[in-house]
Amino acid sequence: MKKNNNFKQYFYIGLTLFAAMGLTVLLYFFLDWIPTISKTVNSIFSIIRPLIYGAAIAYILYPVCVFFEKVFSKVFCKIKKKKLKFKLVRAFAIVFSMLFGIGVISFLLYMILPDIIASITKIVNSSDVYIDKIQKFINTQLSSNDDLRKFITDAIKDYTKDITKLLTNWSSQLGNIAESVGKGVVSITILIKDFFIGLIVAIYLLADRSNFKNACKRFIELVFNKKHAVAVKDEIRFANGVILNFISGRILDSAIIGICCYILMIILDIPFALLVSVLVGVTNIIPFFGPFIGAIPSALLILIEDPVKCLVFVIMIIVLQQIDGNIIGPKIVGNQIGLSSFWVLFSMLLFGGLYGLTGMIIGVPLFAIIYDIVSKTIKKAEIKKNSREKLKEKNEQSK
Repeated sequence: MKKNNNFKQYFYIGLTLFAAMGLTVLLYFFLDWIPTISKTVNSIFSIIRPLIYGAAIAYILYPVCVFFEKVFSKVFCKIKKKKLKFKLVRAFAIVFSMLFGIGVISFLLYMILPDIIASITKIVNSSDVYIDKIQKFINTQLSSNDDLRKFITDAIKDYTKDITKLLTNWSSQLGNIAESVGKGVVSITILIKDFFIGLIVAIYLLADRSNFKNACKRFIELVFNKKHAVAVKDEIRFANGVILNFISGRILDSAIIGICCYILMIILDIPFALLVSVLVGVTNIIPFFGPFIGAIPSALLILIEDPVKCLVFVIMIIVLQQIDGNIIGPKIVGNQIGLSSFWVLFSMLLFGGLYGLTGMIIGVPLFAIIYDIVSKTIKKAEIKKNSREKLKEKNEQSK
């Protein structure tokens, strides 16, 4: 018996060591394959990128398409054939929703782009004046500290020399510049191509969305039982509401903040009003960190032009962001996200670290969905635990 027990003991030890060695080999091959896996994922992503663009466009334009369907269902109310009426309403709704989206983007570019180009041109053309202002400011403020003044002045001179040298030797760098420009043109061409393919994909998705919905429902009911299928459908509805509420709310909130910033800057006569307002409005889409991301470079830009106006801008933006954070934002976005300030900050840091700027934008609604799933799971587990404990107490009392 002892020999038999020793054999079993050594057999299990050997089996454990063999399994550990096997897992180590698999881990080694997995780590070795990571670059290949990464390249494969990037290749797949580049292939399906137009589909992702199309899905995003269709998702954003879906509420607009539903609105136009309600409008055109009244316009074509006299048509008795249901199939013909449905096709006409759906077709006109898709066309008008696409025209609406393109029209909004074109209008914004038409209104904003000329002033932004003028502001950037002014900054570039006045770069020498700004450098002189900085040097005069340094000489005035650091008159009592010759070493520090000399260090900063020399750094500025070296910087201007490097720029001058780069401009004078531009012909030697012509090949690299041409290569960079060529890569940029190719990237822009690919982006435009993917965008137009995405528009076509979005049209197909909007036109055939009823079949897609039915296919998703059938798939969920096939994979899960009735109880779990209902829970999955409810969670998808919750996720859809959270994402739509977050995106539409943040865009509307950022537009209001950008417009208010522009009006206040015009009233206070602060330079680069439109450029700064666009920057503040766009970065305000990012929760928590957005106001700082937009305000800091804007303040530095205004500081070069007028230090006093920079101070006024900083005070103005602090007051504006406080009003947005405490009054405008909560009213527009509402409480559908369902996250406390700590979890908002946590999701921003987590997804921002993983996916950069995109992660900072999508991190909050995505974490809200994960948080809701975990909360519901914990509540169900608590209910089951309480019911077991109550049943156990009843059994003990009956004994």
